[in-house]
Amino acid sequence: MAAFVGRRNIMGLVEASIPTITNGTLIAATVPIRASAIPARFHWVSIPGLPTADYLANTVSVIRATYAVIGRHAVDAENVIRGGVNALPVGDRAYNAADASVAYVAGIADIRTEAIILGAIRAACHRIWDVTNAGVPLIATETVASTAVTWNAGAMQTVHDPVNNDFTVNEALAWAFVDLTELEHEVCFYLTKFAMAAVPLAGLTLYMTGHHFLDSAKVAHLAVMKQLKAEMRPELKAWFDNRTELVNDMIFHKSIHPIDATFLRAQATSQSVPTSLKQANLGSAAVRLPYIESEIKAADAMIAMIAAVQGPVAEADGLLGAPALVTALALVRQFVTGAPAVAPVAGYPGVVDRATAIGLHLIPTMQRCETVVAYAIGVYEEMLEMANAGRARSSLMEARSLNRIKLAHIPSVASGRAFYQNLMRVQREMAGKGAVAGPNHVIN
Repeated sequence: MAAFVGRRNIMGLVEASIPTITNGTLIAATVPIRASAIPARFHWVSIPGLPTADYLANTVSVIRATYAVIGRHAVDAENVIRGGVNALPVGDRAYNAADASVAYVAGIADIRTEAIILGAIRAACHRIWDVTNAGVPLIATETVASTAVTWNAGAMQTVHDPVNNDFTVNEALAWAFVDLTELEHEVCFYLTKFAMAAVPLAGLTLYMTGHHFLDSAKVAHLAVMKQLKAEMRPELKAWFDNRTELVNDMIFHKSIHPIDATFLRAQATSQSVPTSLKQANLGSAAVRLPYIESEIKAADAMIAMIAAVQGPVAEADGLLGAPALVTALALVRQFVTGAPAVAPVAGYPGVVDRATAIGLHLIPTMQRCETVVAYAIGVYEEMLEMANAGRARSSLMEARSLNRIKLAHIPSVASGRAFYQNLMRVQREMAGKGAVAGPNHVIN
């Protein structure tokens, strides 16, 4: 963003600059919210009477509602911990006392940060991803009334009853969230952009690790954070840097955790989402998508390696190929990742979806083709070493799958190297006798 436009206009800017991703090209437009395993204070907040399409325009209201819910749970948690008489019974809003106390002890500053991030990103998700609360299990959502709310300034207020050792919260006062500063309005603009990336990246991480946000798979998320921070003025960047772990967890984990995992995965494999992200200048997220299974990446690398050495093999009137692997990969690509199972494919017993096509057919075929690929690796590496005095480099050999095959089939690699060395020796001898082989390259 070139310049801050003032907090009164910030949501208008967001409305104008953030496209609706669910424009008919994605897999599903209506997103169910599932029962969530995250603490109840981070459940999705529903405001009765507020249409889904209006959530983004009412981002501040969603933030206020989120603030009220987090505050309510923090107070309830403290009562449970203290054993006060007003502690809610199990089955209403039950807590793990150790986990729940964190929200209360963290204090108002962290609750405010949590509310801004969760409220702004989820308001954007309603618009960008068409998230709705229709038919949502109550365990996954909290409802905050949108009427009779006192909007006066002041922080969340609680009252301690020393006799019963309880805290109570006036929900109207809890709604009295201190108005957003101009800086926080600018924060909301960037949180809307984060909402575009957080959904498909959560699906990507679910495929890779089975979790929404895990240390071993944070590279994509942190790349988005780095890109957007590079656009920010120093004061804005400092807001995101102030509580790095909390901010990252809220943006990439808690904010989207209640969204149905099936939907998240679908966006990670969608062919249209990367295009939408690029149009929104979120190339750091787009470059990681769509998700492709590691087995398919490995098979593609194996086929590419064999193709890379066809020139010298043909010069020696040889044959080197793996058509069975090409066929197996084509079979897998008949299926969409995550799509429901179908009737078994004729000629391929047990293959009913993408996962079974990979497990029952692609992987065994890849294993059968490894020695052929290892031979190709030997030819290829010898070509690289002879070219440019060994200084030539290739991104193809950076594939981990090919390096694994190289180490597992050293004799085949050596045979490939020996072939290319002999081919070059014969060509040098022919050239010494005045016989030069002409090119044979024709593009029809």
